[in-house]
Amino acid sequence: ELGLIQPQLQQVSTLGERAIHAQDIRGTAWFDDVVVAQVPKIRLSTDAACNVFPAGAPMLVHIDINDRATDDLMAQWTVRDAEGTLIFQNSQRITAHATRPLSAANRRLTTRLPDLPAGWYDLTVAMSCGGDALGERSIALIRLADGGAPIDPDPRLGLIATDLPFEAWDELRDLLPLLGAGRVKLPVWTVQNDVLSAGDAKVDDLLESLRVLGVEPAACLVAPPPVVAQSIGGNSWSHLLKSDRQRWQPHLAYVVSRLANRVGPWQLGSDDADDFASSAELRDVYDRIRTELRELLEAPELVVPWSAWYEPGANAPESIAMKVPVTVLPEQLPLYLRGAPGGSAGEDPALRAPNSISLELLPMDRYGRLNCLRDLAQRFTLALAAGARRIDVPLPYTVDRVDGKAAGRPAETLLVLRTLSMLLGNARFQAKVPIAENVEAFLFDRGEHNILVLWSRASDPTVRNLALHLGDRPVAVDLWGNVTPLLPGDPGRRSARVQLGPMPVVLLGIDGQQARLRASVAWDNHRIESSFRPQVRTLRFTNPCRTPISGQLRLRGPAGWILSPSVQQFSLNPGEEWSREISIEFPYNTPSGSKEVLVEFLLQDNPPGGGNVEFSVPLPLVLGLEDVGLQTIAFINGDDLLVQQIITNYGKKQIDCSAFVICPGTARQERMVTNLAPGRMTVRRYRFPGLAGTGTMTIRSGVRELQGVRMLNEEVQVVASAAN
Repeated sequence: ELGLIQPQLQQVSTLGERAIHAQDIRGTAWFDDVVVAQVPKIRLSTDAACNVFPAGAPMLVHIDINDRATDDLMAQWTVRDAEGTLIFQNSQRITAHATRPLSAANRRLTTRLPDLPAGWYDLTVAMSCGGDALGERSIALIRLADGGAPIDPDPRLGLIATDLPFEAWDELRDLLPLLGAGRVKLPVWTVQNDVLSAGDAKVDDLLESLRVLGVEPAACLVAPPPVVAQSIGGNSWSHLLKSDRQRWQPHLAYVVSRLANRVGPWQLGSDDADDFASSAELRDVYDRIRTELRELLEAPELVVPWSAWYEPGANAPESIAMKVPVTVLPEQLPLYLRGAPGGSAGEDPALRAPNSISLELLPMDRYGRLNCLRDLAQRFTLALAAGARRIDVPLPYTVDRVDGKAAGRPAETLLVLRTLSMLLGNARFQAKVPIAENVEAFLFDRGEHNILVLWSRASDPTVRNLALHLGDRPVAVDLWGNVTPLLPGDPGRRSARVQLGPMPVVLLGIDGQQARLRASVAWDNHRIESSFRPQVRTLRFTNPCRTPISGQLRLRGPAGWILSPSVQQFSLNPGEEWSREISIEFPYNTPSGSKEVLVEFLLQDNPPGGGNVEFSVPLPLVLGLEDVGLQTIAFINGDDLLVQQIITNYGKKQIDCSAFVICPGTARQERMVTNLAPGRMTVRRYRFPGLAGTGTMTIRSGVRELQGVRMLNEEVQVVASAAN
């Protein structure tokens, strides 16, 4: 049947509903080139579990075709990588010789893809008949860099599978061993159904499989199921408070009795819920459900989702799963893990550490693929380093419905999570290791293996000569699991050049004892007052080796700095600490901020028989004044350079100082600041005429005490161009 419609049914206008469309009420129409096609049903599948192929395994893909006749069909295979680059393309006619029958109307075509490197790939098959396109199907594939062996489960790593349809739960048997997850969150109650009503035998079979795998499931009561919602008059938790207990308690009691011996903790609500932290009504629901669980179970754990924006104070539930949004930067993540080892919750009993944290992933369509993978790896590493007891991440696997059947689609984050779990699973954080400026390095150990995760805080990748004492076969592993030897053909070297960028890199086979020695080097106080008089700081480090060490250290500060004594000899027994007082002097005009002091070590005959070992440790000193703040703004106005200083008194006493600005090629200008009261601020302005168009210059801004030796300097770069 062919027909005509008015244009307003298909045309899109920027005026929306207010658009006026001309109506055609008479005319003539004709139809030509009408094609009637019998479109076959096709389905893509692989023999690999979850479409994840181990390294070296043949990548076989099957096309199941439902059509009475296939000789006139043509299939075009297209493989693209995660960046969208075309990797492989091939066309093949669907003939009886190339396929094998599955039934009277179904045939299967199997093709082998080329041996692809480790990564995520999108395979698309487009079907055509006589040159006319009939449609296409796509499937996601993953090639591992390793053999795909199962990973020992880590009880700290959990997967959030509350969005996984019940018919796809069987996929968890293959997914969880690939990722080394020790926990998984399963939706027991949802708005759509109650999983026990969908099939008790299937649920029991899955839970028994998880027990064999060493995975602890958590039963999530995401929302009242339909049978409960009908009884309480709605599908939100607030309706439960307004209804009679006998309407919903038997349903809860049945679920608990069936799953009590097979699941670990219980969770009320989904991990995406933000209302429990702000809604007193939902916390009343939590109290009511917890009371029922306590009557049915012995010491049950009921967890509720909790937004990271709300401080878990004394009135917070006993167990919370803190959701950390992407707006929280990775380096800020440890601040939300109060109460964890090394945290600060012990100082305030009203603050409670979260039982688990839920990491939110950056959306790839907004931030880009590599940024999302980098962010996930940094968050995971920092959470482990901060002592998180449970880390939950979204399941890197989605399920689409194709012709009424569930079709799994692995995400590229599966590769990253497998690499992190394979290397850091069941590993313990040891220390943060100073390597070089703008380099983050975290040391983990797993038995006899030492693991170093590092990345650069700089935006551009830079090649750095990492002075690490390497083992016999040190390697670098990227987030996709690719292994690169650091010392190919030269095992006698002691350091290697590693290209570092924001993307984390994992080093294996390093000297863990030397890394711990690096981590132990520290000042007693890394803040130093900007003053013209010498100041004393204590330098400390510990011998973590199993044998005595001896040698020499040399201190090198910024240009013009005097560190005394600059050379020290040491000899330490295992576990012994070395500490010395260091006098520090610096030029009077030194700008404030972080300054790096290089501690150069020379270990004599370490390890025994291995010769001398040299390495350096960067130690920052933050130069400034605690009670005085200075902010300088410089800009061009016409032909003149204008400078504005904002001076703030953060102390408890009034200050009297002289403010000044020094611009190259001009006379020094000063302004007086007197009787600046605590908590107050003042502004001083300067004008330097005739500097427009002189190019880029660096001006020095500062304040100096009228009665004292303290001084605060700041450097500001200005593009002195009239066009700017």
